[in-house]
Order: sequence, then C-alpha cells, then structure tokens
Amino acid sequence: MSNVTDDSDFGDLPSKPVLYARAMLWWLVFIISTIVMTIPVLIAQLISYKHGFATIRFWLKIHMTALRLICRIDWQIQGVEYLSTTPLIVMSKHQSTFETMMLPMIIPDPVFVAKRELALVPCFGWCLALADTVLIKRGAGRSAIRQLKLLAAERFARKRNLVIFPEGTRRAPGDPPAYKIGGAVVAAETGVAVLPIAHNAGEFWPRHSFIKWPGTIDVRIGPPIATQDKEAGEILKETVDWIENEQKKISKPGRFPY
Repeated sequence: MSNVTDDSDFGDLPSKPVLYARAMLWWLVFIISTIVMTIPVLIAQLISYKHGFATIRFWLKIHMTALRLICRIDWQIQGVEYLSTTPLIVMSKHQSTFETMMLPMIIPDPVFVAKRELALVPCFGWCLALADTVLIKRGAGRSAIRQLKLLAAERFARKRNLVIFPEGTRRAPGDPPAYKIGGAVVAAETGVAVLPIAHNAGEFWPRHSFIKWPGTIDVRIGPPIATQDKEAGEILKETVDWIENEQKKISKPGRFPY
C-alpha cells in the first residue's frame, strides 16, 4: 500500500509556517476531490456495492497520496496476513482521521459502524449512508447494541467485515483507554473472531490539529482473537490487552512539539 520510510528520511522538522502551508494545501486537495468525487461515488453506489466501494477507495487514494506527498506522512503496516479470514470484527484504536481513511483501503469488504449523525454531513455523510454503513444512534445504550447485533449478523451472512472503533471517539495519545463493550457483545453472540489493530497515527495527525507532522505511522494488525464460547467481557479484555500492549511499543510521548 505504501513505500515504507523511516522518520529520519524527513530530516529536521520544517518550520511552523511550512507545516501550516502543507496542511492547507492538503485540505485544498481534500475539499476539491470531495466536491468532484461525490457524484461519481453516489452513482457508483447506486449501481452496486462493488462499484461504489471501488470508487470510494479511489477517492481515498487521492487523499492518502496527497498526505504522503504534501505532508510527508508515510505509514508501515504489520500483520496484513491476518486479513485473510472472513468475516471478522475489526476493532481499531481511534486517535486520528488517518485510520478512517486507511482502514477502508486495506480491509476486504468492510462495513463501518458509525454514529447516525454523520449521515447528515453533506457529501461525506451521503456517501457514508449509501456505503452499507451500520449507523447507530449515539447514547442509545442497550437498544443500540441490539440494533448493532441485528445489523452485524446480516452483514456477516454476506461475508463482510465489521469495522468498529470501540472507544467511540478519537482519543489523544496517552489518554486512558475507554473501550465500550458493544463489539465484544456481537463477537460473543456470533462467534466471529476479533481482529485487533493498534497504531500511533494520533502523534502525526493529532485530533483537533491543523498541522500534520511528518514521519512514519506504525500500524500493527494482530492475530484474530477467537470468540467461540467466551463471554463478552473476556473478549473485550483480550482485545484491549493486545491493542494497549502494542500501543506501548510504538508510542513515543513528546515526539513532536505540539
């Protein structure tokens, strides 16, 4: 997916004005490509899921290529061999916008779980709603989990992979983990294996930050966690333990002068 480079390839950090200029140029590419690609994506999705998602991946490739060429952010991925099992419940660390663009590029036939409010966002939300996304009402509690179980089972029957950010919202690097049990409940009831993913994207593309810091994001995909005959709490603990242990290995507090 990407040529892997080491942080040292980028040399000394550019000045703040240069970083702001790069970020502004990236956002310009993002906005223009979104305006241009919205109609083709919507039309392709109306034709079929296959055509729609191929168009979405092309759209995301524009954003990711611009991220690498303009902002000098690269990424390396370990564990892609674990993506061969289907279906899976993918549970990923959520620190940045980066993983929302990267995961659709590498997960086969993904279905994302997202809050229903996102479907109201112009362009992006419309495409999200037509992309077979599982849209859940935030704060609905047990009813949301019941809805998630029902919709997930239907997607699994079609050999699709469910992608969940179990912490719900982006959390800054170093924040205490705040995992929710919904995905683990689905795993316990369906017996579908959990695929854990750790990464340090939040150090390079921090939430609520305009600047994107150059370097190489480390993405680690773990071996599928068996869920047959396990309680949801046990599944969640195994998932959290794997992700957070990997986070400790790849995180570097104070990497950049935020």
